[in-house]
Amino acid sequence: MASSSLLAYLIVSKFADGLPLYRIGARLQRLGVDLSHTLMSDWLMQCAELLEDLHRRMIRKVLDSGHIFTDDTSLPLQNDDPERSGTIRAKLWVYARHRRRHKPLVTYEFSRSRSQEAPLSLLKDYRGYLQADAYPGYDRLYADGRIREVACLVHARRKFVEAAELLKTPGRPHEAVKFFKALFRIERQIESLTDEQRYAERQRCSVPILKDFKTWLDVQALAVLPKSALGEAVGYTLRHWEALCRYTDAGYLEASNNFAEQCMRPVAVGRKAFLFVGSERAGHAAAIYYSIVQSCKVNHVNPLSYLTYVLKNVRNRAVTLPTPDDFTRPAEGQLG
Repeated sequence: MASSSLLAYLIVSKFADGLPLYRIGARLQRLGVDLSHTLMSDWLMQCAELLEDLHRRMIRKVLDSGHIFTDDTSLPLQNDDPERSGTIRAKLWVYARHRRRHKPLVTYEFSRSRSQEAPLSLLKDYRGYLQADAYPGYDRLYADGRIREVACLVHARRKFVEAAELLKTPGRPHEAVKFFKALFRIERQIESLTDEQRYAERQRCSVPILKDFKTWLDVQALAVLPKSALGEAVGYTLRHWEALCRYTDAGYLEASNNFAEQCMRPVAVGRKAFLFVGSERAGHAAAIYYSIVQSCKVNHVNPLSYLTYVLKNVRNRAVTLPTPDDFTRPAEGQLG
């Protein structure tokens, strides 16, 4: 029988600190606690099942926010097909609520592939803004207008930076980068303003720059080779122009999808440590744990205290488990 504090320690060590179970086991062994890799793995799988309802409530809160950041990253899955070598390129998707209008909340979903069915299924009833990269799988979500795409200026700028790096002397890609620099300078200046003030400043300062940039792009589209690095950058930006400008529609929107990309960093750390998940069940468990740990992090909540409390009370029907954005640290005697 494992205590809630021990289970919380295992979860935090693996999904916050990026330690594989054999290293966690070695640490515990030095403290005089001898736990097998298999036993710890079984405990984590069983705990994840207990936390499924909490995870669903977290996702529901994100979907009700009307403004979601999303991205995906690979989470290799151990191959269960004897005729196929190597791991399966499974995916972990993030759906996050930003701090401007709510307390932040970060949730993850696991899928066996990068099929568009994963986001289409989760977002089928969603209404609002979706900040994302230009993944074509999202296109069906925007078709009926209930979800409005907000594209990422950082993604667009990156293509011009790559084109600029191919030149020995400053040229047209550098001119494009100057437009982005001006736009992001405004974003830094208005970061601490209210949403109403941010909207007004964007209309006053950013919209004119975007209009000049669009004129420049239209001229370049007729002057560059479509398959060149600059041509690819210009084509990408023009194809997604409306979505790239949509952040100016409301003060709480962001010019980039950096928040979602930041949420993927702990997954990358864990991926380097434990390389792959052993089954789809383990992938879904990882999504639950990353959701809890990362949501604690963005809300400045100690994940060890939170998980100890939650696991102590998860079977108590008289207690409604708080999501990390609603958690206040209980008295020490309640942690178990």
